[in-house]
Amino acid sequence: MKALILIDLQNEFLDPEKGRFTIPESSRIPLLENIRNLVPAFRSHGCNNIGELGETQTQSHNLVIWVRAEYSGSKSTTTSALDEFPDDNEGQVGGGDSLSTAPNTSTTTTMVPDNSHFLTGTHTGTIPCCSPGSQGAEFYPPITPLIDTSRDVVLTKTWFSAFKETGLADILRSRSVDEVYFAGLLSNVCILASVNDSIRHSATSWKTHVVGDCLGYLREKSHAAALAKLHTLTLSTKPHNNDQGAAVEMVSTPSITSTFFHPHPALYYVNGSIPSWRVQLALHHKEIPTNDIRMYVMRSPKPTRTPAFLAINPRGKTPVFVDNDPARTRTYESLAILLYVEEYYPSAAAAPAAATSMGCNRDADAGLKHSPSPLLPQREQCQKRAQILCLMQESENLHSTYDALDDAYWDAKTEHHADDNSTPTPTSARFERFATCERPKFIQAIHDELAFWETHVTTAHAAGKRFLAGTDDLSLADCAFYPILAYMVHRGFVFTERFQGLEQYYWDVTGLVCVKRARPEGWGDGSGRGKTNVFGGR
Repeated sequence: MKALILIDLQNEFLDPEKGRFTIPESSRIPLLENIRNLVPAFRSHGCNNIGELGETQTQSHNLVIWVRAEYSGSKSTTTSALDEFPDDNEGQVGGGDSLSTAPNTSTTTTMVPDNSHFLTGTHTGTIPCCSPGSQGAEFYPPITPLIDTSRDVVLTKTWFSAFKETGLADILRSRSVDEVYFAGLLSNVCILASVNDSIRHSATSWKTHVVGDCLGYLREKSHAAALAKLHTLTLSTKPHNNDQGAAVEMVSTPSITSTFFHPHPALYYVNGSIPSWRVQLALHHKEIPTNDIRMYVMRSPKPTRTPAFLAINPRGKTPVFVDNDPARTRTYESLAILLYVEEYYPSAAAAPAAATSMGCNRDADAGLKHSPSPLLPQREQCQKRAQILCLMQESENLHSTYDALDDAYWDAKTEHHADDNSTPTPTSARFERFATCERPKFIQAIHDELAFWETHVTTAHAAGKRFLAGTDDLSLADCAFYPILAYMVHRGFVFTERFQGLEQYYWDVTGLVCVKRARPEGWGDGSGRGKTNVFGGR
């Protein structure tokens, strides 16, 4: 059995009006979004019954434990601040007196980083926190619908650690729990204290994990330090007879993400992003069900710059594909994901029996049934395979050429008056210089690059094929190239007589079922451009 332990999801930390230690929006918003996804996915994790749309319908026997804090301030401790480690404790987590663990006849535990004096304490600061009977001590209202009072366990702790004087360890042992997952807040105080105690109490009873994207924090610096400490907490076991030749097992606290419990691979994406669009096109062609996690990069601060996401992709960019294999393999960079998906999902993904496989049929109502074709030919077709791989990589030339225009347009349009911070003025001298002198050069560079692609597509058309590499169906080359062309059309590009082949190609691919499904939300059907015209607008 697995247990999910959610700590301190209370008004004191989450309600801006009722809480005294409210975490910032940059931490609160993603925490709540991820917790809402985590709890139902955890409840269903390990179940095999699949309903419509691939969603798991049954519940597992996994245990959910909600731990809330109540600090009366009357306990004997020198701790005086909840929201930050004292400076002299930053390097001392793991020091201090050891605590006893449950007897174990086969192993002896050593090298377990014990709680520092700070983490073994409770809150006694001058500002009350989670006072008994206060509104701050109540569960945050958006969280309460997730609590199933008929089966969940709700505990109240009076110390930072969820294990101290709560009976939590006995509950886990009595339920034969073998995997424990921690989420909640604050990452550098109660989470760290509880995880540390979990490792020491567990011995060989259960493994301890941290759900990295479901941790709340007051300060990003403290959160980063806490994550580093969580990764260093270890438990070593050796034979009780101290056999010097026996192997020593080192057990750490691996950090996972909330997507771990979802039955499908996860895709972190940005709506309308060319790299994300590429991957979505391939996934829809192959009919691979995914847990789509949209990243809203126009928010401030950007969700792709949070510690949780940077742990997934240190570059802070989308798309990221997290597979549902036991290792939760992560792949980022769009072209790398295309190759990964083709390699490990060579045919149609497992889908509900009632689902109809349409692949890239042009007409969704045609009733044709077939498995989606591979996006890369078999190894024996080495010339065609090489052509597709070359075109896939070659598409980056058009991508970077267009990006130069797009970047210059926005740089010119958003330039402010030098004397104030008023609304951006597209009629400024800077924008006029861009429109009259710079933009024509960028557009000419795009046309020069498109000439290569016009040659590719007219060659395919001459052979009676409508896809880029002269294939009978969509390939990796189309997945890489089409989103760039479609993005440019959305941004105001107009086909001229010089690019009649590309225009035909655009409409052929736009009509495919998988392309329609992968089209960015709010972008229409591809027959018109969007609000922004970087090719001729202001």
